Amino acid sequence: MPTIYDYLAKHGGFQAFLASAKISGFDEVLKAKGAYTVFAPTDAAFMKLPQRVIDAFLRSPEHLGSLLCFHTLSERLMSFEARILHSRRPLGGKYFNDARGVLRVNDARVIQPDIECVNGVIHVIDVVLIPGKVRVR
Repeated sequence: MPTIYDYLAKHGGFQAFLASAKISGFDEVLKAKGAYTVFAPTDAAFMKLPQRVIDAFLRSPEHLGSLLCFHTLSERLMSFEARILHSRRPLGGKYFNDARGVLRVNDARVIQPDIECVNGVIHVIDVVLIPGKVRVR
């Protein structure tokens, strides 16, 4: 079974997320032993961001690292568990929650759940989650 980092690198569509991880040093977390849940935005999700937002994150590796932490839980959480539990705290310190019927993380929809890796699980999402713009529903 691959690590979270290796899976994302091998399966494509996550180049912006991986480039952000490399710039910020968060790639080491994605490769490390542990039990993580990563809500991984696709490249298409990054393309929805205004250029000024992308530029602001690229100017600050620290903020970029915070962005990636905001997409990560420090435990393995499968989609069926997320539907039962009301909220979880990601490494970035904000709350995630799911909507009834469709698994959501704030404004993002989970488009591919439960990709198991040796160091956790990946849920692919269609929107980049921005810290400070949190709405639990």
